[in-house]
Amino acid sequence: MTGTAHRVWTNLRSLGTMSPVRNEAFYATVAQVLPALLIALTVEIGLFLRKPIETFLSRPARRNAELNRPDLDSDELKWLRMVHVKQQQRDRWFSRVLRGMFTGIAVLCAGIAAGEVCATTVLFTGTRGWFPILAGPFCLAVMISAAIVVTALPVWRLHFDLHIAESEIDLSDAYDSNADSNRPG
Repeated sequence: MTGTAHRVWTNLRSLGTMSPVRNEAFYATVAQVLPALLIALTVEIGLFLRKPIETFLSRPARRNAELNRPDLDSDELKWLRMVHVKQQQRDRWFSRVLRGMFTGIAVLCAGIAAGEVCATTVLFTGTRGWFPILAGPFCLAVMISAAIVVTALPVWRLHFDLHIAESEIDLSDAYDSNADSNRPG
């Protein structure tokens, strides 16, 4: 081997000692950043859940009150039932989306906890051995994933708040019995 090739080969072999997984400052940063990301995730989830819970808890009572109004004729009652069926379909879709999203967030929270344990373990045991080689990429992946989710949650919250606002139809104003254009059928 020539001198340059030998130096490249030596550097490649010693990559494990030069990489961030052998750097104690990396694990100290991870050990500080992951709890902060978990706190931010918890705050965003609380803000995210506030509007859907208020909406979904109040909707059945409102539906019953609207359907039991004594001044409804049969066409208006059919129309209201159709609107309620559409709202129930939309609610089922929305709850499936929320369930899937929160399953992913639960997995991310478990990953954050595991990443915190890995980073703390490496800080206590040192950066020599096989464990930092496994813990480093895992901690990095968890930290990047958590940062992306915490950054994207406000955008998702805005999207779902707008979705809930669109699904909220004021049925007393939506059907005007004097206007022929609103008559069903």
